[in-house]
Amino acid sequence: MKRLLVGAALLSSLLYGAVVTRPMLGAMERMFKANLDSLFKPDELFGIIDSPQSVYVDGFGVVMTARVNLVEAPGLMLFRPALKPEEIRSIRERKLQRVPMLENAVRQSMVIAATLMETVPVDEQIVYSVNLFHHPYEESRGLPSQIVLQASRKTLLTLAKQPDKAALAAAIKLKEF
Repeated sequence: MKRLLVGAALLSSLLYGAVVTRPMLGAMERMFKANLDSLFKPDELFGIIDSPQSVYVDGFGVVMTARVNLVEAPGLMLFRPALKPEEIRSIRERKLQRVPMLENAVRQSMVIAATLMETVPVDEQIVYSVNLFHHPYEESRGLPSQIVLQASRKTLLTLAKQPDKAALAAAIKLKEF
């Protein structure tokens, strides 16, 4: 029976495009959230603002989005109308240090997603977009507000067999905005 279902899914994918279900996308979202949650220790003040969301676009591939705050910084309020310059500098420095860590975590999540999404054709793309939150008072010059990583599923499957950070960085397109 299981072979019949797998055969029907493969035939359907050949005739009508990939069979990507909402539960498959949900599993990928949960995996990415867990990867982000484990990125920093609980006392290092990191926040996922919006849970990861994904969509499959037939003929293109899978797109995952998330919104994070690399450093939980204090908000301004009546009794604290401004931060000290050294506090603002500290927030910026910690964020600058964490951007490469976030990018590596996203790359690893993409490789795992490529192995999980078996019904996505190998020539289609897997794209992760992470929006970074910044308070208005922050010195965000030089800090990205969005990081987009993209690779074909085939490339990611190849990288899954040979996990190497340098190869991951070279094979996955990265754009910072």
